[in-house]
Amino acid sequence: MDALLSMLVDLSRTFLQDVSDIQELSHLNNKLQTTLHDIVADPTQKSTLNALLHQYYSEIMTLYSRYPQSTFLDTLMHRIESLLQVANTIDGKL
Repeated sequence: MDALLSMLVDLSRTFLQDVSDIQELSHLNNKLQTTLHDIVADPTQKSTLNALLHQYYSEIMTLYSRYPQSTFLDTLMHRIESLLQVANTIDGKL
């Protein structure tokens, strides 16, 4: 696994820890945990990770639109945008 993908996996694990208590994201949390486990053995799963991060982005945007005063959701929104930039770079979409 190359350094950029390894960094994305580490950052995604930290992100997963931070969102683990958000009930609205629980369906994605299980998928992310599985994908992060699988990607270590099979780095070709990077497109799966990218797609999953896009799903998180949509869900977080929905939550943020409901609770625009939430600084925690604002921070999560910026973090997922950063993760997506790295994932898109790895996936060759930038």
